[in-house]
Amino acid sequence: MKNTKHMIFLFCVLGLLAAVSFHSFPASAHESDKHTLTAMVSDVSDDKTLKELVEHAAAHLSEATTFSDTLGTLNAFRNEMAQWNDGSTYLVLLTGNGGVYVHSRNRELEDQDWSQLQDADGKNVGQEFLKGGLVTYSAGKAYAHPFKASVVPFANTRESQGSQFVLVGGFDYEPREKTDKRSYEDVVKELVDSGISLEPTKKARQIGSAEKEDGEKKTEEERKQELKAFVEEAILLFTGAIVLPEIDPVRLRSIFRLDNGPWRYISTYIYIMDGNGNVIFNGANRNIEQTNLLADPDVGEDIARLIAAAEMPGGGFVNYNWENPAITGDGEQHGGPGGDSPKLGYTKLYRTDKDNPSAPVYIFGSGIYLGQSEDDGGCALSGTADSKQDAFIVMLIVVFAMLSVFFVRQSRRAAD
Repeated sequence: MKNTKHMIFLFCVLGLLAAVSFHSFPASAHESDKHTLTAMVSDVSDDKTLKELVEHAAAHLSEATTFSDTLGTLNAFRNEMAQWNDGSTYLVLLTGNGGVYVHSRNRELEDQDWSQLQDADGKNVGQEFLKGGLVTYSAGKAYAHPFKASVVPFANTRESQGSQFVLVGGFDYEPREKTDKRSYEDVVKELVDSGISLEPTKKARQIGSAEKEDGEKKTEEERKQELKAFVEEAILLFTGAIVLPEIDPVRLRSIFRLDNGPWRYISTYIYIMDGNGNVIFNGANRNIEQTNLLADPDVGEDIARLIAAAEMPGGGFVNYNWENPAITGDGEQHGGPGGDSPKLGYTKLYRTDKDNPSAPVYIFGSGIYLGQSEDDGGCALSGTADSKQDAFIVMLIVVFAMLSVFFVRQSRRAAD
């Protein structure tokens, strides 16, 4: 009887672990009846089935009606347990200029320029991808499908039919990650003539500091106004750039990601969500992009308050607590939810079409720790749901192991 109870307990815990693991991989929000999937990625065996897979995946993106639909689909592309990703066969979303918008296998390759990507034999496979069709190269074979989509974050809002993208599937050749440090000037030199201001009035390092340049302490009101101006200037740059066809959205993202650049310094950076808490962009942690923080039990309440503040006329400020890695004993020293360090956030909403209440919205935000300089370290909204889920799973395993020992001992005592 004891052993039976032990086995029942084992299956219950394993079932709970399976449920948690399944929840870690949200399905696409666009699993509609409009398309019949003729080939799972694991069933791709020839050119025809590869073509069908890529074109079906592109249809999900082109027919999406909300950011949630698009981001859900992009997140599903990364899921190695789902229909779009299996071993060496996976999807890469390129912009019409060849920028890597989403690489479902390796996030570190995102934001790179693949317009001139060459294989081991010197063949320009990047240009072949942009043309579309079946592409063969030194490491394998891929199918590229050019299409247009209008509800993809940073898509050109002036193009009625949507921005140009290219979805590539079956790509089994990965270029080396670019480890060379590009200067801010190198990244933005192509944009200098656009007439858009590419730097904030006060850079991220200045915004995060609690002191003025002369060493005098800033007042709380001064810090609030600096933070507000920082976010509002980011909105001007983003919204001014995405309507220019010559500006690639991934190049725009790279400007805001540059560590020690004017828009990012330690924990001061820009993040962008939609109105439902889906992370569109995070200057410090690309791993939480295409995930939903509003649904996170640890941080969802704070995200809801940040969204509500953004929807107020002129935006709004939110005080909340966050883990500060610069303070010993505050959380797990990674930066993220669960700490006790006071943080000030500012968010503001931008609607792509002011006359259309159903038009896509961007919620821009940033945050600073109160009472200390940025040079002391810190992190804003950059905790990941995956890390917390992993910790939860580990905790369940530990509890299971302890209870297993208990049941085994009880069974032995009963046998004696």
